[in-house]
Amino acid sequence: NRWWPAERFAAVAHSLSLNHGAKVFLIGAGKDKKAIEGTMKYMGSDIGAVSLLDQPLDELKAFIAQSHLVIGNDSGPMVIADAFDVPNLTFVGPTDWREYHAEPDSFHRVVQSPTSDMRDITLESATSELDVILLEWRWPILGRNSGDISTDDPNFQSDLLRQIQLLLHYKEK
Repeated sequence: NRWWPAERFAAVAHSLSLNHGAKVFLIGAGKDKKAIEGTMKYMGSDIGAVSLLDQPLDELKAFIAQSHLVIGNDSGPMVIADAFDVPNLTFVGPTDWREYHAEPDSFHRVVQSPTSDMRDITLESATSELDVILLEWRWPILGRNSGDISTDDPNFQSDLLRQIQLLLHYKEK
């Protein structure tokens, strides 16, 4: 299977939206329709995700080039993200990531399935790699890690506090 499960994409998108204020856009073409619909169903309506299914190629490239982060299966959009040096997290199953993708670094992460089946990539391994990107992601996020971050939400965590927690978590490993 060459697709990471929709419910796991939804869990990552939900976390990015709630914890980092990310705007979620789902991209794909043709055969991706079922996966995009499934992901949107699992996310629920509170995220406000937008489907950009079947965008013309030039618009897709322009959209990816302007994105802050791209997460996806080993596919054309991920190659485009590499080409425009957009931070990304790529899920790879039966193929060798070195054929199409940049060498992993702190902004370009690859999660290779331990088997040839993408369903064998755990949510934990994906979020662990995403944490690497987020630790390096130091540009200001309005209301999150710059200026006034006061809030009435008892579950609120600033990104700076989250970075400290992540550093301590990985230091203990």
